[in-house]
Amino acid sequence: MRKDSRKFSIPYSPYIEAEEYLNLIENYKPFIENIYLGIPQLDNHISLQKKINEDIDCNKNTLQLLKRIKTQYKKLITYNSISINEDIDKVLNYFDTTIYPLIEKYNINGFILTNFNLAKKIKTDFPNIELHTSCNAFQWNIRQMEMWAKIGVDCFNPPREAARTPSMLKEMHNAGFKLKVLLNEACIYGCSHMYNHACAVSEHKNSLSTCCNDDLSNAFKTNLFLPRWLDEIDEYCDIYKLSGRSVLYKQLKNIFDAYILQKPFTYIHEYATMGKQNPINILQQRGINIKDTDIPDKLRYCECKQCKTCNVCGNLLKKSMGEI
Repeated sequence: MRKDSRKFSIPYSPYIEAEEYLNLIENYKPFIENIYLGIPQLDNHISLQKKINEDIDCNKNTLQLLKRIKTQYKKLITYNSISINEDIDKVLNYFDTTIYPLIEKYNINGFILTNFNLAKKIKTDFPNIELHTSCNAFQWNIRQMEMWAKIGVDCFNPPREAARTPSMLKEMHNAGFKLKVLLNEACIYGCSHMYNHACAVSEHKNSLSTCCNDDLSNAFKTNLFLPRWLDEIDEYCDIYKLSGRSVLYKQLKNIFDAYILQKPFTYIHEYATMGKQNPINILQQRGINIKDTDIPDKLRYCECKQCKTCNVCGNLLKKSMGEI
């Protein structure tokens, strides 16, 4: 895939008014494969559970955007928590009565899902609709993907570790699956809190996840895939996914500029997304910013397999803190 032919799945943040957002993404239009977003009728994502500013009406902004882009862009609706905190028969009935009418009303092109039975129902009722799995479906092997493909899923989002695990990408690509790969979410590679945290988000609970596990060198052991590394995985990826459903305008623009336009940025937090307990954020709160150029290409491939004998990340932490 050439740089000028890359396609991106980009987020809509409901903290940005529809008109302002549409003006922003006009600059990247040739590279946009789809826009993905949550909707008020499916309250399943953290960006719809919190308010960072009481003056921002997230629900109003989202519905206004849907009205504005009925045909201009492909729109995918997310219902992708690791679990659905409700009986499945109630969920299926809710889609019948409440969500299905919205498909025609807003010209919804597809859904991003984690629930197999729901995906099967939607594809049966709407054979032409596009279905994607979510990285929260945690599909680690070909067998899992084959079962989803059998019911008509069109595109697969491997786990967050995929971009920094070349063997995973190669295997899935060689098996013939269309891949959408997440780039800029800086969760810890192989995070020990992964499932508990994902379930807590689904249930609107506090998981007390401390991402760094008392080791700030984990700031260099994340799933964050640097913009300059895209050439390395172009051959395996059909679509690149950018995280940013709960960021403000400036950071969303940074994310698009860094990955789509390949504009240089000094610090990785300028284009990464992360939680408050992420070590990158903890360091930033202490006035310590990690430079893009400080991260060696070796870390792109390492998969954290040699951490017992390799001290690259420990030395990078010391350098960032001014200790060496």
